[in-house]
Amino acid sequence: AGWREHLRQRGIEPELADRAVAELDASWEREHARKLVAARLRSVAHLAPAHQAARLFGYLVRRGFDEEVARSVVREAVGRLPEGQAGHGEAGP
Repeated sequence: AGWREHLRQRGIEPELADRAVAELDASWEREHARKLVAARLRSVAHLAPAHQAARLFGYLVRRGFDEEVARSVVREAVGRLPEGQAGHGEAGP
């Protein structure tokens, strides 16, 4: 509520403030997920790409990240996996 309230106090319409904060939250979530995945890549480097994706996906989801964000970030990190593979397998959703 901090940013939302700050924007409203500055005279920004509530709907616009809500949209701005939602975009900021989504951007922050994706960037935070990327950092966590980058830090974990070395620990899964010995695995096949599909297993890397499953482990990293599970890691993010267990930490409360949205499944779509987790799938997208893992796909970026591991490479272009076929649709539906990132996040499925050992630790699938």
